Amino acid sequence: MRIGVVSDVHGNVPALEAALARFEHEADVVWCAGDIVHEYRFSSPAVGLLRKAGATAVLGNHDMVLLSPAGVNARTAEHVEAEELAWLSGLGLSHETVVDGRRIRMVHGSPWDPYGDYLRAHNPKWKEVDGLGVDILVVGHTHEPMVERFGRTLVVNPGSLGEPRQADRRGSYAVLDTEAGDAEIGYV
Repeated sequence: MRIGVVSDVHGNVPALEAALARFEHEADVVWCAGDIVHEYRFSSPAVGLLRKAGATAVLGNHDMVLLSPAGVNARTAEHVEAEELAWLSGLGLSHETVVDGRRIRMVHGSPWDPYGDYLRAHNPKWKEVDGLGVDILVVGHTHEPMVERFGRTLVVNPGSLGEPRQADRRGSYAVLDTEAGDAEIGYV
């Protein structure tokens, strides 16, 4: 199976539309590793695009702020569509499944406490990833794309559609091939 993965959309609808258009030809399903919205700005169009694409998604830190008491004004604004808010509110903090015999887990930030840590490719914490018992770990949060194998575990971070932080300032996404056990980064 080919999984199209986005993360850190932060309401960037044009970039999300471009990634989803590519996924029509490059992926079988769509996943989102969180931060669909931008803290205090609810984006019904971004949430709606992912919902209509049948995306499997997890909550990111910005999504959680919006859903917290601090985000009440953003949630009750006139432009917020109830269906989109309900979909976002129903997301969990992680998703785990087995595809093509590979155990895959998706979270937004760190898979270890503290979950808000920014784990970039050079972080020594990745040496412990095999202890999670998964073959593939999908993360977001850093806004930097990464496809790296640490031990026997493939770690995939699609980067960010909304606020890229790598040298190439285009939005990025990943296509994860579960059969091959590898992933590629793409740009929009």
